Amino acid sequence: MAQRPDPAPSRHPARIDCVETILTELPRTLLFGHPSLPLSIEVSTGPHPGPAEASPRPHRIVRHCARSTGRSLGYRRDVSPAVHDDPRAAPVSTSRTAFVLGGGGVLGATQIGALRALVDHGITPDVVLGTSIGAINGAAFAGRPDASGLADLEDLWTHLTTVRGLRDRSDYLRRPRGRDLRTHLYPSGGLLKLLRDELPARSIEDLPVRFQCVAASVEQAKARWFTKGPLAEAVVASCSVPGMFPPFRIGDEHFFDGGLVHSIPVGRAMLLDCDRIFVMHVGRVDRALRAPRWPWQVGQVAFEIARRHRYLEEIESVPDEIELIVLPTGTEAAPSVSFGQMSNTAVRRRIDDAYDAASAHLTGLRR
Repeated sequence: MAQRPDPAPSRHPARIDCVETILTELPRTLLFGHPSLPLSIEVSTGPHPGPAEASPRPHRIVRHCARSTGRSLGYRRDVSPAVHDDPRAAPVSTSRTAFVLGGGGVLGATQIGALRALVDHGITPDVVLGTSIGAINGAAFAGRPDASGLADLEDLWTHLTTVRGLRDRSDYLRRPRGRDLRTHLYPSGGLLKLLRDELPARSIEDLPVRFQCVAASVEQAKARWFTKGPLAEAVVASCSVPGMFPPFRIGDEHFFDGGLVHSIPVGRAMLLDCDRIFVMHVGRVDRALRAPRWPWQVGQVAFEIARRHRYLEEIESVPDEIELIVLPTGTEAAPSVSFGQMSNTAVRRRIDDAYDAASAHLTGLRR
């Protein structure tokens, strides 16, 4: 496809450099705030989804998964958060089509290409579900679910490295000192400000497309789904990578990255009674892992095993009559995170490759 011209230098170098630092210095297994922010976000929890919990209707499964190759496969202050033990007990519209966006840090640019392909094919969601970087992409798309909104999101991604080396020395990503350094490398206030500036709505319920994102509750040791309330705060909770950022506090709970509990939340879409699910992951989940050779690889491999195990279990438990479409990423390479992945060229290539592969896959489904 035609190569786009290089983007013009950003008018907000500090903001862009903040995101570049966030995305490139992440632990390689995951991908974002003020710990005392007195606000409430409605969240919900629920049991691990299984066939008996998903829907009382009879079902027939139709899978369109690319297994062999990567090419086709209300805002209220000072109020305790409301909790739904079962998402179906909350006010739920008759959602049918779900877009599920998994975590993956810098590799999340792939999801933009897949979303572009879906828009070009006239496929629209009733609900968007996101984890970690997928929560950022998903929230942006749920606010502007069209080609123009995706173009702006792509511009943000492709501008991330245009001001490399121009480090902002303000409070955006100032490293903590002393006692604070025990739990994290960076405060999450910079990310919170960025998302408040960039996301298309202040609250989740103001988004034109229904949106939910997930984070891991420290105190409850379970998944918490954000369904109402301030949007940026919910997304920050979903992106608070352990060790990189402090746990994000909402009410009396602290939250870490949603990838710890739902890296690719297919099960949530089933619980919301969607009968067509489009999955956007960031890499080859079907590719065999390799045993770690170095100490720093042990945690990566361990997390990847847990991530894949949960995802594959949910895939296998998809009830009948649910159409599951796992969109390809357009790459044969095993997913990896490096500074090279954050170059303008690499980001554009991932977006374009994913667009081409997803478009071809969707065209094939219509035949």
